[in-house]
Amino acid sequence: MVSTIVIPNCSRTVAVLDARSCEVHIAAESLDWAAFCLASVGAPFVVHGPLEAIELITGWGSRLLAATENSGEPAPSTHPDRGPSQE
Repeated sequence: MVSTIVIPNCSRTVAVLDARSCEVHIAAESLDWAAFCLASVGAPFVVHGPLEAIELITGWGSRLLAATENSGEPAPSTHPDRGPSQE
């Protein structure tokens, strides 16, 4: 079952593809805002394009992972609001 996902302050269209996935098109003035909207949903996603969006998300992912690698603390396996990670 596909849950309803609310992306505040973001113009988007959502098309249900099957019981486990949907396709989201986001109209945003900046790719950073679109990336933030997607990341804040807390659900797994795949960016198919444009190339600039793929590069942006890749950069965010690299920087976020690097920010935790040398923290001295193990990365948490759960988020208090979202349950177990989807690893």
